[in-house]
Amino acid sequence: MSLPKANPTRSFWLNHNPLESYRTTKELPTNADVVIVGLGLTGTGALFNLSRKHPQLNILALEARDPVSGATGRNGGHLTPFSFRGFRQDSEIMGEKPAYLKRLLERHNADHLVGIINENSIACDLQEGTGNLQCCDAQEFADAKLDLAAFEVADKRFGGNLLEDVEIWEKETVFEKLGDNSAVGALLIPAHQLWPAKLCWGLQQEFIKNKNVNIQSRTPATRIYQQKGSSKWQVETPRGSVVCDVVLLASNAWAGHLLPSNLQKALVPTRAQVIAFQSEQDHKVNVKEWTRGFTLHHGSEYMIRRGKDGVYVIGGGREDIPGQQMYESDDSVLNNRVGAALRSVMKSIFPELLPESEDRIQEWTGIMCYTLDGKPIVGQVPGAPGQFVAIGYNGHGMPFAFQSGQYIAEQAVNYLQRNASSVADEKIREPTLVQEAWQLFDPSRFDGALAEKLDGGVSLPSTSRSMRLANTLRHNRHWLLLGLLFLIFGQYALCCK
Repeated sequence: MSLPKANPTRSFWLNHNPLESYRTTKELPTNADVVIVGLGLTGTGALFNLSRKHPQLNILALEARDPVSGATGRNGGHLTPFSFRGFRQDSEIMGEKPAYLKRLLERHNADHLVGIINENSIACDLQEGTGNLQCCDAQEFADAKLDLAAFEVADKRFGGNLLEDVEIWEKETVFEKLGDNSAVGALLIPAHQLWPAKLCWGLQQEFIKNKNVNIQSRTPATRIYQQKGSSKWQVETPRGSVVCDVVLLASNAWAGHLLPSNLQKALVPTRAQVIAFQSEQDHKVNVKEWTRGFTLHHGSEYMIRRGKDGVYVIGGGREDIPGQQMYESDDSVLNNRVGAALRSVMKSIFPELLPESEDRIQEWTGIMCYTLDGKPIVGQVPGAPGQFVAIGYNGHGMPFAFQSGQYIAEQAVNYLQRNASSVADEKIREPTLVQEAWQLFDPSRFDGALAEKLDGGVSLPSTSRSMRLANTLRHNRHWLLLGLLFLIFGQYALCCK
């Protein structure tokens, strides 16, 4: 796992970064209570809790490039909690309740983040409650209805009330509202759209008003180790070292080199590609119905239309690319085949919208982080007291990352106050469905049998891995790497039946 490239492609969201090259102090501090590695949505969530609830702590945030220059600043602008689609398959793989709890937590987190945006009046072009319209072919629509029926049963059993705002659009409704005759049907699920980088910058500019918060751009963490005979950690960078009590790893795909081998081997960096443009034919669309999020091919392609400026942002296009751009961590280059696939999708479904001139299209890449079991890694690093990690969102970071950062920040405070008792300490252990859901993502699950398999150097024929995982993606992109996990255990048939 390498450090981020110094010359990444230019994202639409990052055309004007108010914190470019920002450093609170000219020199790197040598000591801190807490060091946060990574300042995207996860690191911002951690900093939010620490600076507001515990302003007395000395907090140092390190960013390898500029704040929000990683996946948060390179995505498609969606805030879409995982829906009921794929619920039957996920229930078979991980159990009905865990599959339900993962969806409940994403919905809870998305609602929570929207609340923070509104409470703090953050100007991030939030399109609240516009929803995400998932357009389906005949098989997808039939499968979705079966998933919905199964999810309704679970929703009643567990009481999350997650289906209140779901709409089913038959073919006639899709054509009436969108003028699209290609979809057999569609599902409108609760979702929002926003400018993710503006959300983070808006909060970060408030954080640095606290004299105990120090942000250091272009300062990658290259190594972390525990000092001999001490509980303190030393974080090395090209500009010097920092000694601290707690380290929060929030750099997603870039965290691997700082983690124990069992966690590092569980990460699969995967390159996404996105285009953005304004359409000369935008006046022909039904603005009310088009200003929302869209997904196609079970999420393989995803798009938004921004109401503020009419910009269309579409990503995906990896479905038919050998290897799905897995184990690719270079966001300084574009894949021409993926770019062609994105344009092909627009031409086949929304032919009038794509500009004729390439000069009107901005294109970029970003690095996501998948995991071998399809679940984020959030909690204390096993065997490393005082180190906490929140990474591996499997392409669904927006409804996970901010709250994951908050979650490990509270764990860090509990660690710092481990000899004290507080109301907050008791509350975080409250046995709610949400807290139960967080336990699904504890890093310790990669200890034991799975760690032994990974440490043993288990490998698969490259053609078999690529072909079989590509087939898994076509059925359920969010769980594509589960195929690799079950191959390791000789149970691949369970994932791809």
